[in-house]
Amino acid sequence: MGGTPAATPELLEETLKVLAENGGNISAAAESIGVSRCTFASRVYKARSTPIPPEETFRIKGTSTLYDPDGNVKIEWVKTEVDKERAEALAKVAILALMEGIKPTPKTPSPKKTDSDLLVALMIGDAHLGCYAWGDECSGGSTDTDIASRDLILAADRLIASTPDAGEGLIVNLGDWFHADNLASTTTAGTTLDTDGRRARTVRIGVQVLRHIVSKALEKFKTVRLRNVKGNHDQNAGLILDEAMRAFYAKDTRFILEDTPADLFIHRFGTNLIGITHGHNVKMEALPGVLAVDAREHWSDCEFRYIWTGHVHNRRCIEAMETLCESFRTLQSNDKWHSDKGYRSQKEMVAIVLDRNFGEVERHTAGLKRVRAGQ
Repeated sequence: MGGTPAATPELLEETLKVLAENGGNISAAAESIGVSRCTFASRVYKARSTPIPPEETFRIKGTSTLYDPDGNVKIEWVKTEVDKERAEALAKVAILALMEGIKPTPKTPSPKKTDSDLLVALMIGDAHLGCYAWGDECSGGSTDTDIASRDLILAADRLIASTPDAGEGLIVNLGDWFHADNLASTTTAGTTLDTDGRRARTVRIGVQVLRHIVSKALEKFKTVRLRNVKGNHDQNAGLILDEAMRAFYAKDTRFILEDTPADLFIHRFGTNLIGITHGHNVKMEALPGVLAVDAREHWSDCEFRYIWTGHVHNRRCIEAMETLCESFRTLQSNDKWHSDKGYRSQKEMVAIVLDRNFGEVERHTAGLKRVRAGQ
């Protein structure tokens, strides 16, 4: 007997995937699978309003059984763990659906003259937007979403203005753009955090800040690349940044979104080999070896090698295998947990200028005190 298929979780998930594949266009998506627009729109509405059941994001890790003296089962525990790949996939299709209706930003006029031999890398250390800190109990002063977003914009504007008119701009969000990953105000792994304001407002401001930085970079550099690194605080929430920027800059061919799912992003610029990662999965001392293997086709051709990380919120440099590994500071204040644990560092944002043939040739620093002073 014919009829409309039942709205199973699998069908709803597939609906969001098809919608994403068709750029959020309901009519095109419906036509691509041979159903009416009305039917497809109904499925989209159902998919967005249906909560994801727990069993969709957890998997059984093992069981433990307690037996009585006679060998009968008394209690059985089922051990579960988060199915990270499944959770990320579901989060991504939901985010893609939410991008429907975004109107692409008009093309930014290309700068008249740029130096094709230069690359400017804007290093945005862990932003932690949505973090809340009360200055009386936390080192580094008070912070909330408004304070942190203002600091980010002022620092980025200063660095973009002070750096050369390079042919290529590389915006590096080193991860943990958002402080929390969900409405429960926890990290991806479930650690409870001090957060500020409503979740939706934090996400909205986070997208606005990144959009501001990308637009400023497009005014300055001929080509702008954006790499949003996966951190340990917002592996699911951070997905919205890629999809939002993809939607906003869909018409701007000078914007390149580097959205490879690999944990270590690799980019070559002339004789410069660059590796970028958050820094929470592999120890810094081991990263040169990872880069050597993953970028074997470029390794011997590149005289200058760099690996850039975030995560630790302080500046640390080591050199191994002729590769300079560096972690970058953040502008963000410590929350209570980090403050109580003794974590301390100066606050700044940095821009690095690479020459195609000569490696790093300049470095610009926007210290937090100077940024807030407007100097």
